[in-house]
Amino acid sequence: MNEAVIEKIDSYIQALAEQIGVASEYVFTMLVKQQQLYGYLITFICFLTLLLFFFLCFAMIRIRTKGSLQHSDKYQVWKQLYNSQFVYEGFDWFIFILVSIIVLVGFVFSLISGPLRIFNPEYYALKEILDVIKGQ
Repeated sequence: MNEAVIEKIDSYIQALAEQIGVASEYVFTMLVKQQQLYGYLITFICFLTLLLFFFLCFAMIRIRTKGSLQHSDKYQVWKQLYNSQFVYEGFDWFIFILVSIIVLVGFVFSLISGPLRIFNPEYYALKEILDVIKGQ
């Protein structure tokens, strides 16, 4: 790494440590822990989006199967959805495919980014510092 870049990183960490009144080693340790926590958060959000996708699939199957049962009052809500203009014209499939694509793309990007931050938080802490230095 370039000597000037290392000096800028060191001066940034020193300035940040002076602002909050702690040692500079503590600042870098906290940045590493922050990246690790952010990785856990991203991974959690990733699995929440996967849960949303499964719920969406369940709702579509439920509308199509339970809504077509005309002889039972138990599934009144699903019958109303099934017989609605929204389902009749196929908008439900359009919404299902659109939301599924958005959810699955978010899932893939979160699945890549989250564990990387958990297993290598030092890299992302340095990357964040370098992004701040580049912005100055």
